[in-house]
Amino acid sequence: MDPLVLQLLVFALPFVMILLWVRFVERRPVAGLGLYKEGVVKELSKGLVVGVVLISAVVLSQWLTGAIELTKTHFSLWNLLHLFLVFPFWFLQSATEELSTRGWLFPSVARRTSLPLGLAASSLLFALLHLGNDGIGLIPLLNIALFGFFACLYVLQTDNIWGISAIHATWNCFQGTVFGVNVSGIPISSSLMRFSPTSAPTYLSGGAFGAEGSIFASVILSIACAYLAWKLYKNRAS
Repeated sequence: MDPLVLQLLVFALPFVMILLWVRFVERRPVAGLGLYKEGVVKELSKGLVVGVVLISAVVLSQWLTGAIELTKTHFSLWNLLHLFLVFPFWFLQSATEELSTRGWLFPSVARRTSLPLGLAASSLLFALLHLGNDGIGLIPLLNIALFGFFACLYVLQTDNIWGISAIHATWNCFQGTVFGVNVSGIPISSSLMRFSPTSAPTYLSGGAFGAEGSIFASVILSIACAYLAWKLYKNRAS
């Protein structure tokens, strides 16, 4: 079996465990985690597009500024097939992380304390989960927390985790399986393209952490957060 598939398949256990915990220990429906049936296809489709746009904007910015360079292309039938074969497993990994941090932790803390504390707890824990990854540093940690904050805002806007799970999945999948850059410090062996860091400073290239370790990711995610915050404010004001 593909090593990448094996890496991602391990997320099946925590995914099921969270569902069982909520259903049989907390005794509440799993739909309360944001797994509503209504509008699933629409939310997934929109999320897939948003994820591709966000990570493509980061990688394109790095390439245009010379922080990374295209060193190889692998547009073979196998690599195209591999992309479609591994995507469901990228989705499993992303959905598990979203289920735990945004579907369960975020609303649980927000209900017991306040919305700001819920946002902080979910975003910071998400960042801390990446502390052991290769290439971790201040900017990568900031960007992971920013992604977590963006994810919380997206869940508040959509009231489900389908969309953010799709965003997370395409964000990771396109980084690794399409662009060939490290995903949160994890190298991906098979990809359609291979972008590699140049001699540019690590804060531009992302270094061993990958695109998520660059200031370009900081800027793109900050813009995305500001846009969602504005939309939420506008919706509540009306």
